[in-house]
Amino acid sequence: MQAQKHTFVISSLLLLFGAICWAVAGDAKDNGYLFNNLLNREPRAPTEIFPQPNGPFAVVLFNEGSLSTLIGVLYFKAMMNPADGEWKIDDRFWQKGDWATDVTSFAWGKNGKYLYVGTMNVYGHAGLYKINLWERKSERIFPTDNLLKEAGLYGSSFAIEIVAVDLERSRLVVEITPQDPEDIKKGLKPVRKEIEFQ
Repeated sequence: MQAQKHTFVISSLLLLFGAICWAVAGDAKDNGYLFNNLLNREPRAPTEIFPQPNGPFAVVLFNEGSLSTLIGVLYFKAMMNPADGEWKIDDRFWQKGDWATDVTSFAWGKNGKYLYVGTMNVYGHAGLYKINLWERKSERIFPTDNLLKEAGLYGSSFAIEIVAVDLERSRLVVEITPQDPEDIKKGLKPVRKEIEFQ
């Protein structure tokens, strides 16, 4: 019964995605590895799909207007087996609140194992998240509390955005931007850092 329910839900989701917007969209840079400026793009479809350039996954982007921009990960290609890593043929969609809400940007890792997600903290938990696609695990890797204190943003509202990918050097360029009007009035500026990625 449970397997039938999952199969029905997955089939329904795929049909819904097809009916709403089965398009690959966005400001793709670096051969389809980086998608940023997600909050300011126009026009925005209600739902968009961004296939991984070097693997079987896709990011599904949900543009929910004032309720946030959310993502989930979909095992997009045919599995051809009952299971592949932590993915099952009837369990192909993953979404976790820490990294799935208030998404500003994302970048596919070079080796096909990771997805990097930048978020802000209106509804979400601002940070740069490293998502292990095969193991369905995630960790917040940036920024540190010390860096936020140095930037004057500790305990304040900020956004993390991946602004560039350097595939040759295996580096992400990440920007921390103040979001609180009081911080902006004080003259706090965005801070850019390079982060190693795989």
